[in-house]
Amino acid sequence: MFGFMDVIEKRIDSIADEAEEELISEEIKEIRRYALSNQLRAGFFGQDACVQTDESELPNIKILAANTAELMKEMNMFKEDTEKKLKIICLQYETKLQDESNALYASMKDKIKNMENCHKEKLSVLRRSYQQQLSDAMQVIKASYKNKEETDLVCDVIDGRVKDLLNELQEKNLKIEWMVEQLKKYEIGSEGVEDPEKSRLKSENEKLKDNIDSLHVELEEVHRVLESKEQRLALDMAQLKSEADDSKKALQMLTGEHEQLKMQLNLERESGREKIKQIKEEMEKEIACIEASRMKEKAATDKTFERQKPAETTTMELAGDTELVQKIKEHRKTEAMQKKEIERYNNVLKEYSTCSFHFPLLFLCYQAQ
Repeated sequence: MFGFMDVIEKRIDSIADEAEEELISEEIKEIRRYALSNQLRAGFFGQDACVQTDESELPNIKILAANTAELMKEMNMFKEDTEKKLKIICLQYETKLQDESNALYASMKDKIKNMENCHKEKLSVLRRSYQQQLSDAMQVIKASYKNKEETDLVCDVIDGRVKDLLNELQEKNLKIEWMVEQLKKYEIGSEGVEDPEKSRLKSENEKLKDNIDSLHVELEEVHRVLESKEQRLALDMAQLKSEADDSKKALQMLTGEHEQLKMQLNLERESGREKIKQIKEEMEKEIACIEASRMKEKAATDKTFERQKPAETTTMELAGDTELVQKIKEHRKTEAMQKKEIERYNNVLKEYSTCSFHFPLLFLCYQAQ
């Protein structure tokens, strides 16, 4: 079945190829038939001459050669111009690339320097902080070692006492063994003879055994006391460690608060200085205004006084007019008051300049005045 289908497909392909070849051959024939002679039309009396070209219509060979030579020259000139322009463009492009590369290198170098400076600053800050932490830890360790030395001294004293007690026990055990051996020898030497000292020795032996038992009890009590003291020391060490950690945390908190307070104080100082500057400027402006007004009033009063001076003599002698005299007195009083205010402002300015850190109190005093 598959072989039959393959044969059919091959046959269809061959038919299609043949049809394509026929179409191509027909197109080639039409192209070959195309010529100027095909456009000639035959009439009743001969061929149409208007279709064909005359000799006058054909251009001269010399003109064509000259035109081609000019065109070749223009083409060469155009090529040279284009080559020059390309060289100039390449040079400009290279210079621009060099400038941009230099600018990028400079910017990258500046950024790298800034990064290195920041890294160095961070390293210095970290070193200082770690040095501070190390010094704090060394102080804590020194304190803990002092406490440990004290506890070790107590433990050494207790251990020495225990060793003494153990040595005493060993000596007593040796004595007991020696006495037992002597008793055995005595019993062997006097098997049938009853000695009154035997009962005495037995009683002494029992007493010694009782003493040994009491010493064992004391040893157990000493061991218990030592264990309880060791537990207490361990608890004390844990408490000391926790207290040291708490003190370290408290120190860190205090250092942070101290730094915050420093920052706040610096900000308050800067704000106080700015306010002092503003108040100084305002007071200087007020003093200048007061002096200007005082000078104007003084000039006006001088003019009026000069104008009314002869009239004053005549009026004072004749009619006793006292209004002008009162005005002059009032003007003098105002001048005295203004002078006092100027002196007060100057004193306040001096106080501000000498005591710049006590700004709030001075400001309150100025408001009260």
